Amino acid sequence: MGKKLAMFYGVVLICNLILFGILPISADADQEMLEISADEAAERVVNGRFDVILDVKQPEEYKLLHIPGAVPTPLNTLKEGVREKLSNPAASILVYCSDGSRSLEAVKILKDMGYPNAISLEGGMAAWDEKGYPVAK
Repeated sequence: MGKKLAMFYGVVLICNLILFGILPISADADQEMLEISADEAAERVVNGRFDVILDVKQPEEYKLLHIPGAVPTPLNTLKEGVREKLSNPAASILVYCSDGSRSLEAVKILKDMGYPNAISLEGGMAAWDEKGYPVAK
């Protein structure tokens, strides 16, 4: 009887969490992640889990500071130049800018273009640099 009662209360708890919006259950519940923290991004970069790193800042910003190995691809040229730089639509892509706003926009564009594995660096280059992760000038 104890196991049945525990299972009943478990089901009731889950139903209440869903009902009150604490535990989302819908098509949006499994929504794609659009951003990643600097710590998680750095771990993935170190372990080679990104096929490409895109810097969507303007060229003069890229020259000042960027993640080593990043491919400069200004946001205003992203749609035109992405196919030649990213031939594999399944590529794992880290996208960043100075503060995370342009890269978030770029990720949405990339996903619309058929690159589902694009993710933005939350806080951009500022967050990356603040954490002391490697940079190039």
